Amino acid sequence: MLLSRISKKKILHNFVIFLFILLFVFLSTKYKIQSEAAIRPLYSLGLLCSIIFFSWYLFRSSVSQKLAVSMLLQPQILLFSILLTYILASSIFIYTFQPVRQLQDTLYFISWITIIPLISFYLVSNKIDLKEVFIILSKSIIYYAILATILALIVIFNYDFEIGPVLISQSPYLPFRIHGSLGEPTALAALLGTALIAIYYLKNETEKKYRFTMFLLLFGIFAAGSRNGIVSIMAAFFMSIFFETIKVKKIVIFFLIMIFIIALSAGIIYALNLDEIIYKIFFNRPDFDANHRFSRIYTWTYTINEIFNGSIFQFFFGNGAYELRRSFGAAYNSAFEIAHDFGIFMFLIFISLFLLSIQAGYTKYKKSGIHAYKFACMLIVYGFSFNMFMSYFPTFWFNFATWSLVIGIWITAVPTKMMIKLKK
Repeated sequence: MLLSRISKKKILHNFVIFLFILLFVFLSTKYKIQSEAAIRPLYSLGLLCSIIFFSWYLFRSSVSQKLAVSMLLQPQILLFSILLTYILASSIFIYTFQPVRQLQDTLYFISWITIIPLISFYLVSNKIDLKEVFIILSKSIIYYAILATILALIVIFNYDFEIGPVLISQSPYLPFRIHGSLGEPTALAALLGTALIAIYYLKNETEKKYRFTMFLLLFGIFAAGSRNGIVSIMAAFFMSIFFETIKVKKIVIFFLIMIFIIALSAGIIYALNLDEIIYKIFFNRPDFDANHRFSRIYTWTYTINEIFNGSIFQFFFGNGAYELRRSFGAAYNSAFEIAHDFGIFMFLIFISLFLLSIQAGYTKYKKSGIHAYKFACMLIVYGFSFNMFMSYFPTFWFNFATWSLVIGIWITAVPTKMMIKLKK
């Protein structure tokens, strides 16, 4: 009887993992045809499935409903709600004067940013507790990251796949950087970094080793050539050190390991004459040219100048939703873009949301020792760091960097009593 129950639970868990992977495929599959806009053939289907998934678990479980109410009352969620409400209000305001696609884009953004990160919480029921939910979610991300990495490595050697409306091929603009079905290396790196944090969480909860998987995903980030991904994952893991009793020994060991990895990598590159391809993957970009239209320095300088050269009203309340993208393009920094489009007040709300969530997660972890809070803060730091070099918040397309940031915020909003109560 007991074995039968365990078997049924395992089947249920695996089925939910399969559904999550399928949802991620729908939401993140993207390909680029030369001289044409990027195509996301399954995106609308993914949003529809996420709404059905979300509604089913929310309305069938009284446990998840109680959890939702407890999270909504937390300060960081109130700040998050203010930010989203202002973004929506700004879009409606623009739409009343000039019917443009800002309102449509905002509705897409708010739909996915509120539904998709919350789906995992509404899996909670009398059959699945919170710890199991986080384990299921972590496994789903890891398995999808493994599949995405393997597919990306196959595709880069000119093995294209065409399945129905989906074409998976190497981007003509990025011949030396892997991306696979996610369509761009940065998007793949965002997924792989999230998966590495998920492995760290699973390791703490299950006490199993995932060395080969970690190596594969780290290799994937380097092969994607995402400096943003590398910096962000380092920030997340370095921050995790401070959740424990800070010991000089730990910090010294961390830096020694990093120095060893850098030295070993340099030696391998020199020995195998890989310096040219490394240059093409990591450094053959205009990022440090202050006069180049697509460099970080240029876009940041332009955005900051626009913020301070506008009127007092624009400085405090912004120029309007997606106005920077409409007139110039992305700022490659979500905080700057929020300051430009929604004003300094929303910029401060965004920064406060980050800091308050980290403080809440750290405090709850120290009091309870529950690994989920540490996991949440690593996701927040990772997602926030990633968004300091990409304008993924707000954007109407699903991406793993912003998803990591938001789901981390929601986890820190779970009261400790509720977290303990919903752990069997």
